[in-house]
Amino acid sequence: MRLAPPAPTRSSALALVLLAALVAGCGGGEDALFVRLDPAESGVAFENALAEDASFNILNYLYYYNGGGVAAGDVDGDGRPDLY
Repeated sequence: MRLAPPAPTRSSALALVLLAALVAGCGGGEDALFVRLDPAESGVAFENALAEDASFNILNYLYYYNGGGVAAGDVDGDGRPDLY
């Protein structure tokens, strides 16, 4: 008797699609959605510096590293990037 491989789940299919999109966008060519800019070039310097200690760390606070960052996009439609 021959056993068939298990059917893919929705989460594994979604993970595969996201991985393919990530790999496709990592070429760094002209069609890349994002380009890394040096802080001297962009004028934006951000560092998510977190001081860990015995009570405030990833083990005690699950979302310790979430939420720190800078986002840029033309939200108001004026043709200039808005920073959040």
